[in-house]
Amino acid sequence: MKINCRTDDLSKGVQTIQSALSGRTTLPILLNFLMETEKTKLKLVSTDLQMGVKHYLNAEIETEGSITIPAKKFSDILHTLPGEKEIFLSMNEGNRVHIKCGRSRFIINGTPKSEYPVLPEFDEKKAFRVPLGELSEMIRKTAFAASSDETRYVLNGVFWAAAKGTLEMVATDGRRLAAVKMNVLPKDKEFRAIIPTKVLQECLRMTGADDGE
Repeated sequence: MKINCRTDDLSKGVQTIQSALSGRTTLPILLNFLMETEKTKLKLVSTDLQMGVKHYLNAEIETEGSITIPAKKFSDILHTLPGEKEIFLSMNEGNRVHIKCGRSRFIINGTPKSEYPVLPEFDEKKAFRVPLGELSEMIRKTAFAASSDETRYVLNGVFWAAAKGTLEMVATDGRRLAAVKMNVLPKDKEFRAIIPTKVLQECLRMTGADDGE
């Protein structure tokens, strides 16, 4: 793999995926993130096996490839580099990543992609659009009531039920309950699922404004 991109774009991407990195884990590979070329983009992926985040950024790709990199070490390196500069990354056969930016040079040991958990792909055929403002409001009105007790795992999320164009969200910690419903879905979409609170809170953080879908 041999690529180059801007330091500020890469820093923003690493910051975006850090929320899904595992702080407590018995799997050392989860302390890494996956860096992979995909067509004309550079893809960054992280997961703690509960939540996964993918982020794409523009890059000039000379040679395609993939590698997993220790997230904290890589982030510390990026913090030492000036913004809006070109950064060059290359990987040799020993999974060592060479980083060059201006007069700075770094080498960091990576791990093959084959050892990293596989995240499911986003299925466009089964996807549907929801107004971001309404969805954000529903999350805010329910997520606060979910339990943080890890021994009651089923209560650590918000229950979503969709039928006939209506989306209903319910959360409880066993003492209080919050529920809300809105007509925001296509009428042919039906599903029931518990979405972890961590995932919903991260969605709110990443989307920011309530405009769009």
